[in-house]
Amino acid sequence: MSERFSAHGASAKPQGPAAALNVVLRIEVTSMPLAPSQEVRVITGELKPGEATPRHSHRFPVIVYVMEGVFALELADGRALSARAGEAIVEPAHVAMVGRNTTETTTRLVMTYVSEPGVPFADLAD
Repeated sequence: MSERFSAHGASAKPQGPAAALNVVLRIEVTSMPLAPSQEVRVITGELKPGEATPRHSHRFPVIVYVMEGVFALELADGRALSARAGEAIVEPAHVAMVGRNTTETTTRLVMTYVSEPGVPFADLAD
């Protein structure tokens, strides 16, 4: 999905210099913070071939953008999500999960997390 923006916001026919933006992911989520202020974190990470994250959960959704490689996510509720370079997924809040690199190359990620101020990025899950 591609959108163009001008100084006046979204425009079907931008005038003057306008940047072409590629919308990688557009999805409705629940469980976003309701506090009067929020903390926004942009976090980079990497998983070497065969590596996995600890089993964990998040208190708020996490957007994961894959810069290189493939990221596979196994959710405790039985769902499996995956994204390859140039794609993004949303890790749901309050669901235990394990993220894996199932490929032969390093996977590089950018994660965006919006939370109430001071809330940990992740909680270890049993």
